[in-house]
Amino acid sequence: MRWLYTAIIASSAILMRGNAIGQAVDVSLYGATPNSGQNSSPSVARAIDFALRHHRSKILFKRGRYDFWPQGAVIRHLFISNHDGVAERAVAISIEHVSGLELDGNGSEFVFHDSMLPIAILHSDRVTLRNFSIDYASPHIVQAKVVNKNTSFVDLHIDNPSSYSVKDDHIFILAEDASPGSEQLARGSVVFDPEGKGLVAGTGDNWEIDKTTAKRMDRNDVRLFGLTQQTRPGDVLILWNGDRPNPAILATQSSHILISSAQVYSAQGMGFIAQYSEEIHLDRFNVILKPGSDRYISTTGDAVHFSNCRGQIIVENGLFENMLDDGINLHGSYLRIAEKLAPDTLVLEFGHPQTFGLPFAFSGDTLRFIQPKTLEPYAIAKVAEIHSLDDKHLWIRFTEALPSPVAVKDAAENLVWQPNVIYRNNHIRHNRARGALFGSQASTVVEDNFFDHLSGPALLFNADASGWFENAPARNVLVRHNRFLDTNMGPYGQGSISIIFPVEGTKDGQYFNARNIRIEDNSFEQFQQLLVYAVSVEGLSFKHNRVLLNHDYPASLPADAPVFSLSHTRCVDVSQNVLQSIDHASTLDSTLLSIKEPGIPFDTASCIESFQPLVCSIQATASRFCKDR
Repeated sequence: MRWLYTAIIASSAILMRGNAIGQAVDVSLYGATPNSGQNSSPSVARAIDFALRHHRSKILFKRGRYDFWPQGAVIRHLFISNHDGVAERAVAISIEHVSGLELDGNGSEFVFHDSMLPIAILHSDRVTLRNFSIDYASPHIVQAKVVNKNTSFVDLHIDNPSSYSVKDDHIFILAEDASPGSEQLARGSVVFDPEGKGLVAGTGDNWEIDKTTAKRMDRNDVRLFGLTQQTRPGDVLILWNGDRPNPAILATQSSHILISSAQVYSAQGMGFIAQYSEEIHLDRFNVILKPGSDRYISTTGDAVHFSNCRGQIIVENGLFENMLDDGINLHGSYLRIAEKLAPDTLVLEFGHPQTFGLPFAFSGDTLRFIQPKTLEPYAIAKVAEIHSLDDKHLWIRFTEALPSPVAVKDAAENLVWQPNVIYRNNHIRHNRARGALFGSQASTVVEDNFFDHLSGPALLFNADASGWFENAPARNVLVRHNRFLDTNMGPYGQGSISIIFPVEGTKDGQYFNARNIRIEDNSFEQFQQLLVYAVSVEGLSFKHNRVLLNHDYPASLPADAPVFSLSHTRCVDVSQNVLQSIDHASTLDSTLLSIKEPGIPFDTASCIESFQPLVCSIQATASRFCKDR
């Protein structure tokens, strides 16, 4: 009978482990012990597997620190937009083929070691993540303080000697385990001011660090010869290799995703990226420097990124700081026509390596064909059947024969994956590149945000079918109630707001890539004269804005630079704004708002379309009800 007693006890333990807390699964019951320093990867994987097999709706962590290593993690072959191609990725928390699951970290800190993808949401819907932070034990960044400088060399002091090595007269970035061959050549650098940890005005990237010569003086000091980047003693030089192996959180081919009260302190790529997903809500999702740390860098990529998404995208109440790229970037993709196999069949190819392997389209989607130089559309067709030939090429058959102009080397865009976007009450500051890039043919609302000391423009609307191949149409954009403070501090663009699309070669000069953009009731405080730089826009309203020109930094533009620089525009309304300089009294726009516009004169009668942006109820449920405002 002893064997029967043992079996009963074992069965009871299994039942208790799964059912003691109802529908919730506690990861500690599977061996994930907080503050133990042990590898939580296999334990969390077991807990998630149990939850999915038994249709549990919640994963719970007891508050504390959890460490994750690649050993015992889920291994997946994933293609991630705007990230490096990696044969296999170790995924610490993998949520796959789930319908209805909440992960609650209860304020825990998730710390990752070596090269890992912390969280992946794959082919799932109704997933909620909340109450946790993501960090790496060893961010692949070298922080060096400039202690001395002359015409031939710069002396650097590096507090963390385990973050770097000098080999073959170059600086290398060391991996956490410092195993042979794991070091990576430092290729890029940016300059930060220790006062406030912001970027130094007037400086930009230096992608020639690998052309400098390094000499190690002692354990913490390096002499660097040939550095052309502008630095001053006391500045902090950030060195990195430019790679992006992993975002902090990935959502792919998923829907109804909510992430709230989560912090990303560091990542080997972007803080969050969604691709071919829909209905996404980020609330109080922050990409920030770890409190109490001496760090200058959070993520090595964008804070948040959306590639080929649709439905409603809401990003609100977030703080995004000190990234090595943009605050937010939202776009689709252009694919080139590689071959025309039949009147109704094409082979399309991805143009940029960081897009290889993605789906692009599905049966029933509508594609539009464009001229790659001008982005001007000329035909549409509906997808009947599609499959992948290899990572770079897609075979597509359409429901009917394609129009005769469709030709090899032209490009295609997907009209179906175009989201409605609400970006509100966010704060972007001290990042290397631009503030926000939006590209959707639906609607975009940018309101109540603070764009604070950015190296590039606060807002950039731009697309191309020859470099990044990012489809980013600017349509129905409302920018209101935002504050812009000292943006465009570096060489990343022109104007606090830049709208730049190709115009050369457009048919009869009558095609405009951007349409219906309203910039109203905002506050601009800046040391640069140029506010808006726009090329190829039809329907642009800049009204009821307050502009203060300050002397916070030396201006790189001449004193007579225009406040607006407009080219190939039609139907523009600039009125009822107030410009104030700290040297002059307030003035209505008619005198000081100088305008440089070759081409079509202003049309104050305005043909700007009216549109009703969508507003969704903010609920952490499967149902998101949208209504007109």
